[in-house]
Amino acid sequence: MPPPSAPGDVRLLPSGDQCLIVQFGEGVDIDVNRRACAFARLIEAAGWPFTADVVPSFTGIGLHYRAELVPLHAGESPLAAVGRLIGDLARRAGGIQAAFVRALRQAAILPSAFAGRYDPQCEGNPWEKLAAD
Repeated sequence: MPPPSAPGDVRLLPSGDQCLIVQFGEGVDIDVNRRACAFARLIEAAGWPFTADVVPSFTGIGLHYRAELVPLHAGESPLAAVGRLIGDLARRAGGIQAAFVRALRQAAILPSAFAGRYDPQCEGNPWEKLAAD
């Protein structure tokens, strides 16, 4: 499967016999990381009984599952069923995920209480530096 090329592209990669990697991109990219973290929260909120663990990484998540608990359609493997359920979740929650990512982008980073006059190693007003960034 080719690597993701557009913001909406997602790669599903099997990892072992009971894990699926959901990859949102490659390399160091804060937007990719925000998508991965938001999607990890969506999977956790789904409360699927077959979920053993959700492991976020910088570019995606690892969904460890219990194959015997995955709801299957006729002739479907547990891996294919988990992929289908992830796709369904992504489609249903697209608006929620987008809103969550927008909220993360708007989060403010505040200087610590030890910056500026409280820290002899920090010169100037940390608020001015933050405003300039």
